[in-house]
Amino acid sequence: MGREAASIASTLDRVARTLGMDPGARDVLNGVATAMSQLRGVAILNDLPPLAEVLAAVDGAVKLVHATKGPVAADAAGVFDAAAKTLARAAREVVESGRPAASSDESRAFTTALLKTFMHLGDPVPVELLAPADGPASVVTAGRAPAEGTPPPRVELVSQGEFLAAAATELARATSEIQRDLRLFAIGASLKSLIDGDGSSLARALAAFAEAGWWAIGTGAAAAEPERFVEVLSDAAATLRSADRADDPRLAQVLSAHASRLLLRLPYPPPAVPLAPAPVWPPVVSAPVPAPVVAPAPPQPAAPRAPRHTAVRPLPALVPAEGGGLAASWSTLEALVGEKGLAHGSLDEFLAGPAPRASAPARAAAAPAERPVVPIESLAPDEAGVVLIESLLYDGDSIGQRLREVQGELDTALATAGTSAQVRSLLGEVFDLIGIGLHPAR
Repeated sequence: MGREAASIASTLDRVARTLGMDPGARDVLNGVATAMSQLRGVAILNDLPPLAEVLAAVDGAVKLVHATKGPVAADAAGVFDAAAKTLARAAREVVESGRPAASSDESRAFTTALLKTFMHLGDPVPVELLAPADGPASVVTAGRAPAEGTPPPRVELVSQGEFLAAAATELARATSEIQRDLRLFAIGASLKSLIDGDGSSLARALAAFAEAGWWAIGTGAAAAEPERFVEVLSDAAATLRSADRADDPRLAQVLSAHASRLLLRLPYPPPAVPLAPAPVWPPVVSAPVPAPVVAPAPPQPAAPRAPRHTAVRPLPALVPAEGGGLAASWSTLEALVGEKGLAHGSLDEFLAGPAPRASAPARAAAAPAERPVVPIESLAPDEAGVVLIESLLYDGDSIGQRLREVQGELDTALATAGTSAQVRSLLGEVFDLIGIGLHPAR
């Protein structure tokens, strides 16, 4: 294993040197696949991270370089040089200890160079390039609907689904950041070849999903939320694997939905968010009710005073300013200030801070004089003012006197209410009979 890794490292070092001297020498990349074939299919390779991930990333970098037109950039040569150093160290550690380091400085440098070189999404386009000053008055032209071409073969869609399912499973099992980033790059390199899809609606939907996945990996969204990215990738893989028994419009619709999940970073289907209740206008403003004042007990009994009523003026109806917002809030404040007679604070008062607290002697001097202590004996009534309970009871002549008073009051009330004379006569007879019963003949 160490010997094969060292051989691949030597090939990559030669590729880096050749591209550094001649950026147009793409043919040197053809020997990379041949050198890496020595370790392809070796079962123990997956048990020695990050060897498998480095080889898969190198394979993806070769594909991206071939897909780029023009001379090979100098940064690409640096990527292959970093890969050669990573594999050389891994080969040495396999020989010495039987296992390479999962995270080393060389593997970290290789991952950084890989993502910086090939996952660069480009700088924002200045708006001046879209509408030059010396150009025509309008740059908007009528579009043309794309021609409906032949959809991609179902066998290729199913094969792509199998690859994405395996890639999602391996990504979920990543044990380090380097292993995760290398596996993300391998997925992105595979998706990059699908972005240029054109023709049918299904091909365009597949290209949109591939571009969304490339965007998520390039911006770091996939690395920041690997669990969510794995979930979306697994769902898309299941959709592609069922391509042999689904129609094109349905496949295109579901793939577009998966692309939206990656771009919008939302769960699918989106959760139902309850709408906030509409604000009630005008707002209901309640006037403050003054707290009742409890008066201290007087030293001498006094006649009860009439209850005190405080008239509370209702606030005027607050009409919001047209358009609402800050203007409505300001008009509400002005109405409250005008109704309550409040005065706006000044900046000087704000800067001066709270008033200084008076000292204890000053507070004592300003406090009102204490009330004299009233002996409790003075609160008791005099003996002359005591009323006997017997005087409050009806007995003897007092019963007859009270009965005559009630009869007169009732007769006056019935006459005022317009009661007939017959009813008043009957009630008078009732009272007479009661009087006879109270004073029987002796």
